[in-house]
Amino acid sequence: MRKSLLSLCLIFSSYLLFAQQTFTIKVTDAKTGNPVTDASVVVKATNKGAFTNSDGVFTISAKANDIPEVTCVGYKPQLVKLTVAATVTVALEPASLDLGDVVIVGTSVVPQGQKQKQLCPLMLLK
Repeated sequence: MRKSLLSLCLIFSSYLLFAQQTFTIKVTDAKTGNPVTDASVVVKATNKGAFTNSDGVFTISAKANDIPEVTCVGYKPQLVKLTVAATVTVALEPASLDLGDVVIVGTSVVPQGQKQKQLCPLMLLK
């Protein structure tokens, strides 16, 4: 009885070891096809992740149904479903951000007793 219980435990523990696969994710720019460096890849279920290297490649151990999120500054975030394939290519779409008008405001600390000047756009034009 003890040997059969031990053998069952060994069988199930080996099953758990093989449940995860190593996936290689390659992140590219959708318009140019160039690799995206320093893109963040995080698996939603486990919160494991890291950044892509200079070739836009990242290797991770995960289950076949895990969903990593790929994000990078200047690109739209994308969710990827891992399948049986060991290598997954993700093409990130550039995010067009319209920042509108930019207003620069400057302030400074003036020691007590000195005259303070007020900055306004009209003063800058003179």
